[in-house]
Amino acid sequence: METSRILVHGATEDQMIPPQAEEFMAKRMGAEIRKVASSHAAMISKPKELSNLIMSAVESVGKSAKRTHISA
Repeated sequence: METSRILVHGATEDQMIPPQAEEFMAKRMGAEIRKVASSHAAMISKPKELSNLIMSAVESVGKSAKRTHISA
């Protein structure tokens, strides 16, 4: 059985949550960290970079589903 993949967006210029704290929490949950040079609100300051990250995650799930013959 395959386990879930956790992908975390790490905002390197976050003034609300220190980037070191984000990285610590992500590592603690076994997440893959993708860093983006953005503020806390990456969806506003870096929408293209964040959407690319989301699409990358979606595509990897699709590839995984094809390998295990899961269909929607």
